[in-house]
Amino acid sequence: MPTMMIVNKATPQLPEISVFKSKVNSVSDKANVNMKWLVLALLKLAEDDTPTSQDEKLRMVLAKLFELQPTNKISTINTSDIDSERVSQPFGLRYNPVDMDQNPWVLNSEPYTPPDSLLTNLKELRLARYNKQSEETCRVAIDFVIIACNMQLRNMYPDRYAAVEGTSSTTLRPSTPDTFPGLFTVFPELEMSVTIIDPATRTPLRIAGRADWAYGYDTRSGCSGPFVIAIAAKERATLSSAESQLLAYLAIMREQSNAMCKTNVVVQGFYTDGRHYTFMSINNDGKIQSSCALAVMNDAGRKTIFNFIVKMLDTAMKSTPTKPNEKRERQVAHFDAGAGKGVSCWWDSAAGDCNDG
Repeated sequence: MPTMMIVNKATPQLPEISVFKSKVNSVSDKANVNMKWLVLALLKLAEDDTPTSQDEKLRMVLAKLFELQPTNKISTINTSDIDSERVSQPFGLRYNPVDMDQNPWVLNSEPYTPPDSLLTNLKELRLARYNKQSEETCRVAIDFVIIACNMQLRNMYPDRYAAVEGTSSTTLRPSTPDTFPGLFTVFPELEMSVTIIDPATRTPLRIAGRADWAYGYDTRSGCSGPFVIAIAAKERATLSSAESQLLAYLAIMREQSNAMCKTNVVVQGFYTDGRHYTFMSINNDGKIQSSCALAVMNDAGRKTIFNFIVKMLDTAMKSTPTKPNEKRERQVAHFDAGAGKGVSCWWDSAAGDCNDG
């Protein structure tokens, strides 16, 4: 009968364990949650029954952990406290203000006509004598525009909306390339953030803010994909700061798309004071494009604004919200390349007249 060998195990009595546990438990900074979890897991492993011969190895591990000093904070920048160049650098974006001015982003077609009710609502808002200097007044005017554009999209795809909302017996398959993956929801006051490695300092950098509106799928807690359109609103006196804020939102959304390994990572948006609208995008190569300022009370400007937003919604809604669908992603990416096969190529950057009225 073979003899069984019994190995006696003993819990190592290392003073470093209790000292380090106390030190780690004092870490409360949210930025250190992952490090704290890792260290506590290692400490638990160290406290398990381990052969005495492993004591020295445990001492070495704990010595290394002491060196880590898990109290290094992640630098955080708020989107309201950052300029456009500071945004573009850590995200590797191509920000060229001169080129943006000389070659504004324009539409090569404007097939949609804004409803008469939009102009009526905007005129009545003026007659209602809301405080024109208030950002809240700006938001009311912007909501009128967003609602009109959303209804245009709904009228373009009634069957799709009916099927997804359960008001039709038609069953669409979101997984097939010829149908949309879902419907957009407008999220006012959306918190967004991303943590990246700042190439200048080689340290973690968190950029966070709150977009005035954003478009995404489903609900905040159950969003099945990244947000793809952002909107920044400012009162007239502070409109100049809206560009950098919007650019930060777009950069955050693009980074989220990159993390999902999407083929098409184009993100779009606009900033406005409720009267003048400027559209911006970041294409697949990281190039930043910007339109001229367009006046919503000017007939030509209002039509361009309406078409910009509707086309943004139309193309963004065709992009897969979850795992990449290569066929659809390539088609949507063609808007960026300007060589869409079977796709209306409106994603052009060319000099053109601006509606400044």
